[in-house]
Amino acid sequence: MDYKYITQLLERYWQAETTVEEENILRAFFSQTSIPEELEQYRCLFLYEATQSKTDTLGSDFDSRMLALVGEEESDGVKVKAHRITFKERLYPLFKAAAIVAIILTLGNAAQFSFNGEADSTAPAPYHTVHGTSVAYNDSATIDTLLQRSMDTSSLVDNSELVK
Repeated sequence: MDYKYITQLLERYWQAETTVEEENILRAFFSQTSIPEELEQYRCLFLYEATQSKTDTLGSDFDSRMLALVGEEESDGVKVKAHRITFKERLYPLFKAAAIVAIILTLGNAAQFSFNGEADSTAPAPYHTVHGTSVAYNDSATIDTLLQRSMDTSSLVDNSELVK
């Protein structure tokens, strides 16, 4: 007998191109008692559904047994409602992450400032240290410079009178 149609259906079955009716034809074919030897290897695949026990379904007491294992009591007729999450609640993790980044950056800048030893220009005057010459020396140098200028201008006036 020629089983060309069955082999074509098997080829299409392995490529997932068969319809439900064609799969039913394959199941009906493999449920027969006389099958050629070259197709016998596929018999278990198509007869599994028919031969499997129907007792593999969950019993009516399955929910109560699972809830007892978890440690919760079964609620008779009470439906569990889904909790709605608002947009604000969805952003809470983002706010937390932004706060952590801000804290890390602030601490990093403070550490960098303390390690570099740079003086803050906005700090009050008592905290500034004076490097170089003293304040008294600077004041006396300024006064000396002013005196020297006045002496230079007077000498220019005197020299101009001599020229005439």
